[in-house]
Amino acid sequence: MILNDFETGWKNVFEERLVHLQKLFPNVIFTSKERFKAMLRIKATVPGDRLAQKVVDNVLHCIERDSARVCERCGKGGRRIMSEEYFSEPKTYCVNCYAIVLDEILQDLHEELSTP
Repeated sequence: MILNDFETGWKNVFEERLVHLQKLFPNVIFTSKERFKAMLRIKATVPGDRLAQKVVDNVLHCIERDSARVCERCGKGGRRIMSEEYFSEPKTYCVNCYAIVLDEILQDLHEELSTP
């Protein structure tokens, strides 16, 4: 699994594309995978093959852009939530998952405040 550190939605949608990319370019090396401004940011190198590097860079750019419109939790259509006081970093969620996650955060906060 290439996207082990991410939630199920992004894994289900984008893992297959990355595996396919590895099949097309077996010498591709994924150098970093992170969330940046509520999008996937994946960097890779293809040693010694400039044309393949361009193709890989373009595919990764498309995945990055697509991830801004895919819910991290469920894989359905979502939107980036850039400024939310309850999240430590920007996230991409659909309306349902946003409500669930926010409710979980507020429940934890409520329990924390009611415990003496």
